[in-house]
Amino acid sequence: MIAGVKDSLAYFTRHFGPYQHRIVRIVEFPRFSRSAGFAESFPNTVPFNEAIGFTAKVDDGDPKDVDYPYFVTAHEVAHQWWAHQVVPSDQQGATMLVESLAQYSALLVMEQMYGRDQVRRFLKYELDRYLRARGGEVV
Repeated sequence: MIAGVKDSLAYFTRHFGPYQHRIVRIVEFPRFSRSAGFAESFPNTVPFNEAIGFTAKVDDGDPKDVDYPYFVTAHEVAHQWWAHQVVPSDQQGATMLVESLAQYSALLVMEQMYGRDQVRRFLKYELDRYLRARGGEVV
């Protein structure tokens, strides 16, 4: 998570402009406090559910394991630009815009750190997770 913050700040500052704060904080909240498995971004602070960060099990020795805490950190730091510096108008699609830009930006940071193969594995993991969830929806 620390590497995710450092790499993201360096990449986004270089490509999108300076970070607008002096610090960035990651704060943990417990798995049971709200629906588990999410993080969000506020100006200079990223609340992070312990389930997808602090207690996540990532095997650095397994090339097939995806470092999702790194990616989630990069995504939330990206919101320091997309949603906190560049704010869309209050229109339909505004959330899609900032989420897409943050997602794309985080993928660029992940690619720089881990390479395209890891990004492909991550995208496959995300697609499979999405399709499994959709398969269980009740209409």
